[in-house]
Amino acid sequence: VLSEIAVSTHEVRVSQLDAINALPLYPGENLLWDENVVPTLNYTGQDALALPKLNLQYLTFHDYLLRNFNLFRLESTYEIRQDVQDATLRLRPRLAPDGKTVFQGWARNCLPVEAFSVCTVAAANLGENKPAFVSAEVTYDVGSCRDHRLRREWEDFREHDVLFLLTVRAKYRMGENPPNTQAKSREDYCLEYIRGCEVVGFLGEDNQVWNRNDRKHPGLPRGDKRTLRVLLDPAQYKLDVDAKQSGAIDTSVYN
Repeated sequence: VLSEIAVSTHEVRVSQLDAINALPLYPGENLLWDENVVPTLNYTGQDALALPKLNLQYLTFHDYLLRNFNLFRLESTYEIRQDVQDATLRLRPRLAPDGKTVFQGWARNCLPVEAFSVCTVAAANLGENKPAFVSAEVTYDVGSCRDHRLRREWEDFREHDVLFLLTVRAKYRMGENPPNTQAKSREDYCLEYIRGCEVVGFLGEDNQVWNRNDRKHPGLPRGDKRTLRVLLDPAQYKLDVDAKQSGAIDTSVYN
């Protein structure tokens, strides 16, 4: 007991700045549906929420920034969860006779991913334990977008735009409806994983980088296949790799 007390007294404490830098940049499926962080029920004002308060006095300037960071993180997480819930309910994932997931519905802000591959996992910077950056390519088809304006939205991605990749696995067969009409957990939405990414490039069907400001090659890329070069969150990628190696998850998130 005395040795444990001595170790606890003299051990190096993890600074709040290092803890914040180690957090994933985008919310995952566990954070989005964590009732202790973001309640799923509508807040009526009867109970107090365990949220940092913005007063007129603060301990330090760092305390003021930390409270704003936590509030902004929770607010953005709540808004992302609402968008994801609306999209997955509209998609209506169901199990086909062959066991594959099919979508009987449609959502304007969702398209099925035809191919995904992690291209580069850079070595960690000095003093860090996560990759410097993780790049990947996402391929989808805009041929199903009959509306010209909708197709233009899926072809109008700019650098630094943020997208979310969802892994949806249906649990109900075609013709069946979920018993819980008021979905509350991510299992009710058939959502297995969700990962955020940042757009860094846009490729056409010929694998040529398309730039809307290029005067030598005006117009949209040819064909219906589109490929996005994206940057994944290095902190989240390391957590996923560690979870796969420890056996916490059966399959890789990025397969």
